[in-house]
Amino acid sequence: MLRILLISFFILTLSQASNSYLNKALKKAKEEKKLLLIEISKQNCIYCKALDREVFQNPKNLQEIKKEYVILRLQKEKDSIPSFLKVKFYPTTYILNPKGSIIDEIPGYIKS
Repeated sequence: MLRILLISFFILTLSQASNSYLNKALKKAKEEKKLLLIEISKQNCIYCKALDREVFQNPKNLQEIKKEYVILRLQKEKDSIPSFLKVKFYPTTYILNPKGSIIDEIPGYIKS
């Protein structure tokens, strides 16, 4: 019984931490009048690594993205993914408006 309670507490804590990141990013998007870009990846995913290298580690590309979006990057193994994001493929990129509604879902690798 104690084990079940501890596991439930751990899952709830992860969920709250994820929502905290999301809420902060949404607040920033609203303040800056931008959209929120959420990129979800996995550690050992070659397409996730390619996306990271070619898009997010490229200063020119990152600068262009930041003009229009607040960026929130989550990793399946490290972060709790918000339950309303139904990730089927990795990487997946979501575009949300500042109210948190999904505008677009882009599954897979996007070449820069």
